[in-house]
Amino acid sequence: MDHLAALYVREGQRVRVVAKAFEGASLDGTVMSVEPLPEPSSALQVVVGSAGLSPEQRASYNPKGSLDATVEIYDRPDAMTAPISAVSVRGGQATVKVWDQSMGRARLTPVQTGVTTLDTVEILAGLNPGDELVIE
Repeated sequence: MDHLAALYVREGQRVRVVAKAFEGASLDGTVMSVEPLPEPSSALQVVVGSAGLSPEQRASYNPKGSLDATVEIYDRPDAMTAPISAVSVRGGQATVKVWDQSMGRARLTPVQTGVTTLDTVEILAGLNPGDELVIE
């Protein structure tokens, strides 16, 4: 796992692992630790608890075999988000332009932001459902 992805992985997060040794079956587990690999590597390893393995799976698993893991780093389906292009930061304060129907123009509105992805920003406070953002 590269360092950028590992920034979001924490102990206790849920993980789904698919190993070729298990013929495509998926296993649910928990991240036990995130640790740097020995030099000269700059990668990190994620250690996943194996409590969900059956005795047959434990017997057939090759610890050097390949596997794919999906770590749930954030789950908030009700989060309010805005396109990253709609959010500006001035003087340390994030703002968006909200269309104000009564004024007939956009007004600058301070917001509190949360998780940011490549194209969206979570809005924790400052907007209401249904607010129309103006993106320039």
